[in-house]
Amino acid sequence: FFFALSMASSETEHNFYKTGNIGLLVGASVLQLIGFIVLLILLIVTTRTFDAGVAEVTQAQDWSCDIKWLDEVLTMSARVATLTGNVSWVARYNAHLVQLEAIFGATLDTLDAADRKAFEDRTFSAHKKLVELETLALGAVVAGRPQDGVGHMFSAQYDAQKRVYTDGLGIVDAAIDRTLAETFAFLTQLTVAIFAAMGVISPLVVLISVLAYRQQVLQARAILREKRLSEEVLFNTLPPHISMQLREASQAKGASPLEVTARVMKMCQEHAAATVCFMDMVGFTALAAALAPLQVVELLNLLFSAIDQEAEDKGVVKIKTMGDCYMAVSGLRGEEPEPEVAMLLFVCAVLHRVDAEGVPGAEVRLRCGVHTGPVVSAVLGTRKFLYDIFGDAVNTASRMESTGQPGSVQMVQAMAMRVRPRVERLVHIAEPRQVHLKGKGATMTCLATPRGYVAQQRAARGP
Repeated sequence: FFFALSMASSETEHNFYKTGNIGLLVGASVLQLIGFIVLLILLIVTTRTFDAGVAEVTQAQDWSCDIKWLDEVLTMSARVATLTGNVSWVARYNAHLVQLEAIFGATLDTLDAADRKAFEDRTFSAHKKLVELETLALGAVVAGRPQDGVGHMFSAQYDAQKRVYTDGLGIVDAAIDRTLAETFAFLTQLTVAIFAAMGVISPLVVLISVLAYRQQVLQARAILREKRLSEEVLFNTLPPHISMQLREASQAKGASPLEVTARVMKMCQEHAAATVCFMDMVGFTALAAALAPLQVVELLNLLFSAIDQEAEDKGVVKIKTMGDCYMAVSGLRGEEPEPEVAMLLFVCAVLHRVDAEGVPGAEVRLRCGVHTGPVVSAVLGTRKFLYDIFGDAVNTASRMESTGQPGSVQMVQAMAMRVRPRVERLVHIAEPRQVHLKGKGATMTCLATPRGYVAQQRAARGP
């Protein structure tokens, strides 16, 4: 119809110049304008419908990421509470539990009936069982029996429900992808129906419009995939609290890339008491000389991946790796009530795991050092952001590692006296000894080892 009007308008304009009939020209022009306005309205409505669908899917993806992050925070809070017996972790656990359940409710509202039932039967059911075990463990902590809570948090039943819960979260991601596909299919059908109802009106316009919508949908899919990938890379590259700040900066309305970069550069914070750790592989130079470079990389990857897992379980933040050296810190966010205890439990867990499981392809022993003191954290540079910490505590922790003993963690005597009452059941702390530290002179230090490791060493030496 509009195509016919377009042809008629051309003919009308031709007749106008011959006959001077301005009415024909005005009528044809009005019809053309009405047709253009109708087409424009349809395009605007379809585009806004599509944008609303993409916004809903994006919100669902953000909820999915928040559910995974809050679940790890709940597990870490409950386990640290049972290991340390500190009841302050109970309040933190309850606050995050309320937040997680609110996001669960919002997520359920976005799912259809089938996905909602599958989510409730698998994921939400496993979540309730995990909360029951965590509540029992925290109840034991409040009652003054943290050792009973350890049995709940580190049981085979808890690990099994955790796996079921993690697998069930895939239902949300699958529903998001399916919703996006359904949105694309609906909008495509709507567009085709609109242009089909208008008749065969300029096939070129129809083709260009459909291709434009298809390109828009493909770009939206690519953007969502890249957003998901970039957030995963971001949260694996920088500590969680820094990643959240960077994410909020990039999502700020009207924020330019330069403003985001400037905000990142200003992420410099002072921390009054952070516990720094260095781990080093004993005999790495000789081992690297005996192995091919690819074998060395595979060996370090296995070792550091195991340490990363322990750091995530204990709430310790990984800073960086330098060759065979692993650097981590606790107490940066100021929320950890006992960063020294968390760090010592993390180091001893790594020593015990390496001693019990080993690393395929080589005999690995670690030498560790920790120290507590004021530090400054900052993101350096404007390209390839590097998050690092600085201060005398970092240098002292490095000296503790270099002068320590294989299979143990070295700390100053004052720190050992502070943490001994909290970790004596799991960690053996030896008598103080005098060590000469470069740049600091004679210093009284103590060596600590996990209890299981001490028993194995004594058994190996014999009676």
